[in-house]
Amino acid sequence: MPESPENEKDGADVTSRIEATVERISEKVEKMRTLDYVFFVDHPYKRIWHNFVNGVARGVGSAIGFSVVFALIIMILEWIGNINLPIISELVNFILGLTEK
Repeated sequence: MPESPENEKDGADVTSRIEATVERISEKVEKMRTLDYVFFVDHPYKRIWHNFVNGVARGVGSAIGFSVVFALIIMILEWIGNINLPIISELVNFILGLTEK
């Protein structure tokens, strides 16, 4: 069923309002990015501090993540070692013995 001219006009009106809203939001976001850039250019020590804190957070997060993954690997290897599979258990127990040293 074809749309009536009134529905087409309403649809075009809604589309134009959405486009205008998106354009306004885009301009505001761009202005905010520019203001952030100007702030960091005007305050170099704040930029250095911000980058330092970012680096510390990434380093701590990486260390925690590595520790969790390594602990899980050790737990899985211990579980495999306790199954008593002939060749695999010997290899896993050897690897676990190296990690305990």
